Parts: sequence; C-alpha cells; structure tokens
Amino acid sequence: MRAIAISILCCLTLGCGKDKAPSPALSEVHHRFAVVFPSAHKTHDASEAQARWQASLVKNLGHRGDTHAFMLTDIPLHDGGTVRQGCVYQHSVNSSQLLVVPSDDLFEVIVDRQKQKIGTMGVSGMTLHPHSSGEMILCFAPTPGTWILGVPLSDAEKTGAKPPVFDGNRVSWTWGTK
Repeated sequence: MRAIAISILCCLTLGCGKDKAPSPALSEVHHRFAVVFPSAHKTHDASEAQARWQASLVKNLGHRGDTHAFMLTDIPLHDGGTVRQGCVYQHSVNSSQLLVVPSDDLFEVIVDRQKQKIGTMGVSGMTLHPHSSGEMILCFAPTPGTWILGVPLSDAEKTGAKPPVFDGNRVSWTWGTK
C-alpha cells in the first residue's frame, strides 16, 4: 500500500514521466522588439474612401474625443530573430509617433521618437479601429486631450516591462502578450 502511495505521489509530482515544462504566466512571456528608423520610408496616404469611412465611424459611434489616424508604413518590426512587415503605422499628423501592432495576441504600443517614450495601448479608454484594407488604423481617445501614449513602458511598476532603449535611429523594448 505504501509503495502504491509513493508511486502515485511520484507520478503526480513528476507528471507521470512526461517532460513537459510548465506554461509560463502571461507576464513572463516576453518578446524583444526593435524598430530601426530608416532615413526614408513609405507611408500609405489615406484614400477618399478611407476618409469617408473615418468620418462615418466617428459619426455613427458618436465619438467626441480625439481621433488619431495611423497609416501603414514599410518600416519593418524586428521581433527577436524575425522581421515582420505590415506592423508599423505612422501618425498622419505627428510623424514622430508610430503605432506598432505586432499581432492579434501581442500588445500594441505607440512609439514617440521625439519624446523618446513608448506607451501601451488599451488604457485610459483608448480604442483601435482598423480599416478593412489594413492600411489605416484609427485610435479613438475618449475625451479631447487624452494623452495618446497611455502608460509608458518605462513605468515598470504598472507595466512590468523594462524601459525602452532609444539609440540613434533605433528603439528596442521588451513586452509580453495580452
């Protein structure tokens, strides 16, 4: 009986011999991102149809806060050893701000080169509305004057992330999943 109990205990403790690592907590899953700012890059211009879509969305949602339009660029996103295209958008008015959308399951951030800050999205009531073309994303702030950067990654107490590193024409940061 004692041998059976020890066998059951060992099986539970060791996972019955399976070498499966425990799943990390969401806060422990991190990606190393970097954006290298080229001397020149392409940014899509909003079409008339996209401008009508923006006006219609604002009107139909009754949005009264600030609306920020971000347009797709050809600036690549470096995610560890992978280079991704179609993830970096530039603010249509403030060219020093980039919206980085790594994927559906990773946090979006706004990079502000001028202020040398990276802010998280999805805080302070900020919402993102992508156009079906993938060339434009609208960011709605709930009230006029809401700071678009949300919570800066440098605020480790709130984000759990290391501060971003701005180095000449490059910025890098570590960030996790949603």
